[in-house]
Amino acid sequence: MHYCNNIDTENIFSYGIGIGESMRVLGALMILEDAVLECKLRSVDTPEVRAALDLLEPLGFEPEWIIRQFRNHLQKHEDSFAPWCDGGEAQQQILRVSFAGIYGNVRWLLDWQIGRLGACWCKTRDPAVWAEIERLRSALAKLPPEWCFAPRF
Repeated sequence: MHYCNNIDTENIFSYGIGIGESMRVLGALMILEDAVLECKLRSVDTPEVRAALDLLEPLGFEPEWIIRQFRNHLQKHEDSFAPWCDGGEAQQQILRVSFAGIYGNVRWLLDWQIGRLGACWCKTRDPAVWAEIERLRSALAKLPPEWCFAPRF
């Protein structure tokens, strides 16, 4: 199941990534999910995947090495530690675990942003802030609590 496809990535929060930055956090998550699901079929070391990682890296994920681990395993390696894994199986296993951590961090960021906006709404009662809270709640509701790996055949 492709969880991230259910979300409107055009209007999701930008999380202050940078002036003029068009890529959104959930759009980056979709790109990384595709990389995990397709790494056995094609090379996933693409500029698009690297840009998604560049976008997410400054957000302060825990553990701090989770993005670096995903980035380090974009290319297939001859795995001497896992000779039984062929056809990108070892790469997919590592990307899958790393992505689950990234996914959890993005869910946490969405929840944090909702809380931050909720505090702002309590002070101002601004309808635009409430609309943003509802939009983010809708996006968060479309993401299951945990990402489950479902291979493509």
